[in-house]
Amino acid sequence: MPLHCEAGWCRAEFISFCLQKTRRFPAKGTVYQIAETGGLTLALVDGAGRVRHLDAAPYVEIETPRAGHAAVTIALAQATLAKLGARGAAIEVGALVTLTPRAVPGDRSPQGIEELREASGPLRALGADLVDGGAGEIERARGLVALVNTVPRLIDRRPGAEARLWTRALERGLAKTPPARLRVAAREYERCWDDRMVQLGGWSVHECLSRRHDRLMEDEVKRYWRAADPGS
Repeated sequence: MPLHCEAGWCRAEFISFCLQKTRRFPAKGTVYQIAETGGLTLALVDGAGRVRHLDAAPYVEIETPRAGHAAVTIALAQATLAKLGARGAAIEVGALVTLTPRAVPGDRSPQGIEELREASGPLRALGADLVDGGAGEIERARGLVALVNTVPRLIDRRPGAEARLWTRALERGLAKTPPARLRVAAREYERCWDDRMVQLGGWSVHECLSRRHDRLMEDEVKRYWRAADPGS
């Protein structure tokens, strides 16, 4: 996933889902870190187009862009990008990547070692089968998050806005999305332009896409929770 740079940061949203049914939903801005299982790779592109790969953990910040567990933002400071001698960056997500909340002082219910071990082990493996593997609507979610990362946040009701913002999204990397996923993205994009709140100017298309993504992932995680705890 390419990181888009503005206002001092290069960032992108990524799909996430909660492995622990009994834990509270995270608030907006909750900070996470990469667990030991799996990992994230930072792909750096220099001025000559050469690509270099580094472990992303020492360089990126991970947090929730909205309340809930449906997405996380991974961000790299532009100053860090420059220090690494790169003009662009992307994140490659490995298999079974697990994120854990960063410990904070005064937490009245901190994550225990065994709790984290279960989440990043058997629960994450089950999530890989049920969610990552595409048994549900994960491809639709992937199309939505590709749009969220390429459609601007602004409310634009000027004539030709729908075609103009779609062209901009394609130019920002959406065109490199696999064809089947791009078709999904196109359908979701049209649905948001048909949304009444978008038509009235109450939401941007970006906001509509984010909401549709989060609702879909809420359904996916509930399906996962039922499988993880069939006796509930």
